[in-house]
Amino acid sequence: MANNKTTTTEGQSPNEHKKVQSSGESRKEAIADKARDAATTAQETVRGAVATAEQQVRDAADTVAERTSHMVEVGSERASAMQTEFDDMVRRNPTAAVLGAVGVGVLLGLALRGRH
Repeated sequence: MANNKTTTTEGQSPNEHKKVQSSGESRKEAIADKARDAATTAQETVRGAVATAEQQVRDAADTVAERTSHMVEVGSERASAMQTEFDDMVRRNPTAAVLGAVGVGVLLGLALRGRH
């Protein structure tokens, strides 16, 4: 007796083969969905990390700006105090101030003359 039933090379009927093929495609789709979900999660994680890093850089820049501003203010106050102190010293000892200025002038003159 001849078998009228059509079979695939693996010995499966066409319906069984379609079911296996469909099952394989479903698995591929499920894997592709999981891969897309993982990629989306990775993107969100990276975006969050970048946003956190940006905020940390802004905070650090603000801190540096505040500290720099404070240092400039302190330096300016110290320079002003030194200027006031120098002015008071010149008023108390004008002769010493003039002699000091003459001494500095002589030293600069000697230093510049030696270059020519």
